[in-house]
Amino acid sequence: MGTGYYFPEENTEIQVRRGQTTGSWKDVGTFEGESTENYMEMWVDHGQNPENASYSYVLLPETSAEETENYAQAPKVTILENSSEVQAVRHETLKITGVNFWQEQGGSIDGITSNKAASVMLQETEQGTVKVSVSDPTMKNKGNIQLTLEEEIADCIQLDENVTCEKTENGAVLTFAMAGTNGAASMAELQLVPPVILRSRKIRKNQVHRKFRKLICW
Repeated sequence: MGTGYYFPEENTEIQVRRGQTTGSWKDVGTFEGESTENYMEMWVDHGQNPENASYSYVLLPETSAEETENYAQAPKVTILENSSEVQAVRHETLKITGVNFWQEQGGSIDGITSNKAASVMLQETEQGTVKVSVSDPTMKNKGNIQLTLEEEIADCIQLDENVTCEKTENGAVLTFAMAGTNGAASMAELQLVPPVILRSRKIRKNQVHRKFRKLICW
Protein backbone atom coordinates (compact mmCIF):
# COMPACT_ATOMS: atom_id res chain seq x y z
CA MET A 1 0.00 0.00 0.00
CA GLY A 2 1.09 3.53 -0.70
CA THR A 3 -0.33 6.82 -1.92
CA GLY A 4 -1.90 7.05 -5.34
CA TYR A 5 -2.23 10.17 -7.49
CA TYR A 6 -4.82 10.67 -10.20
CA PHE A 7 -4.49 13.60 -12.62
CA PRO A 8 -7.87 14.44 -14.22
CA GLU A 9 -6.51 16.72 -16.96
CA GLU A 10 -5.50 14.84 -20.08
CA ASN A 11 -1.88 14.92 -21.23
CA THR A 12 -0.62 16.15 -17.87
CA GLU A 13 3.17 15.90 -17.78
CA ILE A 14 4.62 15.28 -14.33
CA GLN A 15 8.23 15.90 -13.38
CA VAL A 16 9.56 13.52 -10.72
CA ARG A 17 12.67 13.71 -8.56
CA ARG A 18 13.79 11.45 -5.73
CA GLY A 19 16.62 12.52 -3.46
CA GLN A 20 17.72 14.22 -0.28
CA THR A 21 16.05 17.47 0.69
CA THR A 22 17.07 19.75 3.52
CA GLY A 23 14.66 22.14 5.18
CA SER A 24 14.28 24.20 8.32
CA TRP A 25 11.59 23.41 10.86
CA LYS A 26 11.46 27.14 11.56
CA ASP A 27 9.95 27.69 8.11
CA VAL A 28 6.78 25.94 9.24
CA GLY A 29 6.86 27.47 12.72
CA THR A 30 7.29 24.32 14.80
CA PHE A 31 10.88 23.73 15.93
CA GLU A 32 14.37 25.10 15.46
CA GLY A 33 17.04 23.44 13.35
CA GLU A 34 17.31 21.74 9.98
CA SER A 35 16.29 18.28 8.83
CA THR A 36 17.54 16.24 5.88
CA GLU A 37 15.45 13.35 4.59
CA ASN A 38 14.87 11.39 1.40
CA TYR A 39 11.75 12.57 -0.45
CA MET A 40 10.06 12.09 -3.79
CA GLU A 41 9.11 15.40 -5.38
CA MET A 42 6.53 15.83 -8.15
CA TRP A 43 5.65 19.00 -10.01
CA VAL A 44 4.09 20.34 -13.18
CA ASP A 45 6.46 22.47 -15.25
CA HIS A 46 4.40 25.39 -16.58
CA GLY A 47 7.40 26.92 -18.33
CA GLN A 48 8.56 30.51 -18.09
CA ASN A 49 6.05 33.30 -17.35
CA PRO A 50 2.90 31.14 -17.60
CA GLU A 51 -0.52 32.80 -17.82
CA ASN A 52 -3.65 31.20 -16.36
CA ALA A 53 -1.81 27.92 -15.92
CA SER A 54 -3.52 25.31 -13.77
CA TYR A 55 -3.18 21.81 -12.40
CA SER A 56 -5.35 19.31 -10.57
CA TYR A 57 -4.91 15.96 -8.89
CA VAL A 58 -6.76 13.54 -6.62
CA LEU A 59 -4.86 12.14 -3.64
CA LEU A 60 -5.59 8.46 -2.89
CA PRO A 61 -4.10 7.43 0.50
CA GLU A 62 -3.52 3.77 1.32
CA THR A 63 -4.01 2.72 -2.30
CA SER A 64 -2.16 0.12 -4.35
CA ALA A 65 -0.99 0.64 -7.92
CA GLU A 66 -3.83 -1.57 -9.20
CA GLU A 67 -6.44 0.32 -7.17
CA THR A 68 -5.09 3.64 -8.47
CA GLU A 69 -5.35 2.41 -12.04
CA ASN A 70 -8.92 1.20 -11.43
CA TYR A 71 -9.82 4.58 -9.96
CA ALA A 72 -8.44 6.33 -13.05
CA GLN A 73 -10.80 4.25 -15.19
CA ALA A 74 -13.84 5.33 -13.12
CA PRO A 75 -13.00 8.46 -11.09
CA LYS A 76 -15.44 9.46 -8.36
CA VAL A 77 -14.45 13.13 -8.18
CA THR A 78 -15.71 15.68 -10.71
CA ILE A 79 -14.02 19.08 -11.08
CA LEU A 80 -16.79 21.67 -11.43
CA GLU A 81 -14.45 24.64 -11.82
CA ASN A 82 -10.75 25.31 -11.37
CA SER A 83 -10.04 29.01 -11.79
CA SER A 84 -8.66 31.98 -9.87
CA GLU A 85 -12.25 32.91 -8.93
CA VAL A 86 -13.73 29.56 -7.92
CA GLN A 87 -12.39 26.08 -7.26
CA ALA A 88 -15.09 23.44 -6.84
CA VAL A 89 -15.22 19.65 -6.83
CA ARG A 90 -17.89 17.03 -6.22
CA HIS A 91 -17.50 13.48 -4.92
CA GLU A 92 -20.27 11.58 -6.68
CA THR A 93 -20.37 8.59 -4.30
CA LEU A 94 -20.29 10.57 -1.05
CA LYS A 95 -22.52 13.31 -2.54
CA ILE A 96 -20.19 15.99 -1.17
CA THR A 97 -19.50 19.28 -2.94
CA GLY A 98 -16.60 21.47 -1.85
CA VAL A 99 -16.16 25.06 -3.05
CA ASN A 100 -13.60 27.80 -2.44
CA PHE A 101 -14.75 31.27 -3.47
CA TRP A 102 -11.50 33.23 -3.74
CA GLN A 103 -12.73 36.68 -4.71
CA GLU A 104 -13.87 39.30 -2.20
CA GLN A 105 -17.21 39.55 -4.05
CA GLY A 106 -17.73 35.77 -3.91
CA GLY A 107 -19.04 33.94 -6.95
CA SER A 108 -21.41 31.27 -8.23
CA ILE A 109 -21.10 27.63 -9.27
CA ASP A 110 -23.54 24.74 -9.75
CA GLY A 111 -26.49 26.43 -8.01
CA ILE A 112 -24.35 27.73 -5.11
CA THR A 113 -23.77 31.49 -4.81
CA SER A 114 -21.74 33.31 -2.16
CA ASN A 115 -21.57 37.08 -1.81
CA LYS A 116 -18.14 36.94 -0.14
CA ALA A 117 -14.94 34.93 -0.18
CA ALA A 118 -15.65 31.66 1.63
CA SER A 119 -15.00 27.94 1.94
CA VAL A 120 -18.21 25.97 1.50
CA MET A 121 -19.07 22.29 1.80
CA LEU A 122 -22.40 20.60 1.14
CA GLN A 123 -23.36 16.98 1.71
CA GLU A 124 -26.62 15.34 0.71
CA THR A 125 -27.74 12.68 3.20
CA GLU A 126 -29.81 9.51 2.89
CA GLN A 127 -32.48 11.23 5.00
CA GLY A 128 -33.14 13.71 2.20
CA THR A 129 -31.35 16.64 3.82
CA VAL A 130 -28.38 18.74 2.80
CA LYS A 131 -25.76 19.72 5.38
CA VAL A 132 -24.06 23.05 4.71
CA SER A 133 -20.75 24.19 6.19
CA VAL A 134 -19.34 27.70 5.67
CA SER A 135 -16.08 29.17 6.97
CA ASP A 136 -13.77 32.13 6.41
CA PRO A 137 -10.22 30.74 6.63
CA THR A 138 -8.77 34.25 6.21
CA MET A 139 -10.46 35.28 9.49
CA LYS A 140 -10.79 38.79 8.03
CA ASN A 141 -14.57 38.85 7.57
CA LYS A 142 -16.19 40.47 10.62
CA GLY A 143 -19.54 40.78 8.87
CA ASN A 144 -21.77 38.21 7.13
CA ILE A 145 -21.47 35.64 4.38
CA GLN A 146 -24.68 35.14 2.44
CA LEU A 147 -25.06 31.81 0.70
CA THR A 148 -27.84 31.26 -1.84
CA LEU A 149 -28.82 27.70 -2.78
CA GLU A 150 -30.88 26.96 -5.89
CA GLU A 151 -32.49 23.81 -4.53
CA GLU A 152 -36.09 23.17 -3.50
CA ILE A 153 -36.09 23.40 0.29
CA ALA A 154 -38.92 22.07 2.46
CA ASP A 155 -37.64 23.37 5.80
CA CYS A 156 -34.61 24.72 7.67
CA ILE A 157 -34.30 22.07 10.38
CA GLN A 158 -31.02 22.82 12.19
CA LEU A 159 -28.95 26.00 12.37
CA ASP A 160 -25.98 27.18 14.41
CA GLU A 161 -26.66 30.20 16.58
CA ASN A 162 -24.94 32.54 14.14
CA VAL A 163 -26.89 31.27 11.11
CA THR A 164 -30.28 32.37 9.77
CA CYS A 165 -32.28 30.76 6.95
CA GLU A 166 -34.87 32.22 4.62
CA LYS A 167 -36.73 30.03 2.15
CA THR A 168 -37.25 31.47 -1.30
CA GLU A 169 -39.22 30.46 -4.38
CA ASN A 170 -36.11 28.88 -5.92
CA GLY A 171 -34.34 27.60 -2.80
CA ALA A 172 -32.96 29.24 0.33
CA VAL A 173 -30.72 32.06 1.50
CA LEU A 174 -28.43 31.32 4.44
CA THR A 175 -26.73 34.16 6.32
CA PHE A 176 -23.65 33.32 8.38
CA ALA A 177 -22.41 35.88 10.94
CA MET A 178 -18.64 35.43 10.87
CA ALA A 179 -17.53 37.71 13.72
CA GLY A 180 -15.81 35.65 16.42
CA THR A 181 -15.74 32.40 14.43
CA ASN A 182 -11.94 32.64 13.99
CA GLY A 183 -11.96 30.53 10.84
CA ALA A 184 -14.16 27.77 12.28
CA ALA A 185 -17.04 26.36 10.25
CA SER A 186 -20.67 27.29 10.86
CA MET A 187 -23.32 24.68 10.11
CA ALA A 188 -26.86 24.41 8.76
CA GLU A 189 -29.03 21.48 7.77
CA LEU A 190 -31.94 21.83 5.36
CA GLN A 191 -34.72 19.40 4.45
CA LEU A 192 -35.00 18.95 0.70
CA VAL A 193 -38.30 18.67 -1.13
CA PRO A 194 -38.62 14.98 -2.12
CA PRO A 195 -38.61 14.34 -5.87
CA VAL A 196 -41.93 13.72 -7.55
CA ILE A 197 -42.28 10.17 -8.87
CA LEU A 198 -44.78 9.76 -11.70
CA ARG A 199 -46.45 6.37 -11.91
CA SER A 200 -48.40 5.36 -14.97
CA ARG A 201 -51.57 3.29 -14.51
CA LYS A 202 -51.34 -0.07 -16.24
CA ILE A 203 -53.99 -0.68 -18.88
CA ARG A 204 -55.06 -4.23 -19.54
CA LYS A 205 -55.14 -5.56 -23.09
CA ASN A 206 -58.92 -6.03 -23.07
CA GLN A 207 -59.35 -2.37 -22.05
CA VAL A 208 -57.29 -1.33 -25.04
CA HIS A 209 -59.32 -3.55 -27.35
CA ARG A 210 -62.62 -2.13 -26.06
CA LYS A 211 -61.42 1.44 -26.55
CA PHE A 212 -60.17 0.59 -30.05
CA ARG A 213 -63.51 -1.02 -31.09
CA LYS A 214 -65.39 2.00 -29.74
CA LEU A 215 -63.17 4.30 -31.79
CA ILE A 216 -63.83 2.25 -34.96
CA CYS A 217 -67.58 2.42 -34.39
CA TRP A 218 -67.45 6.18 -34.14
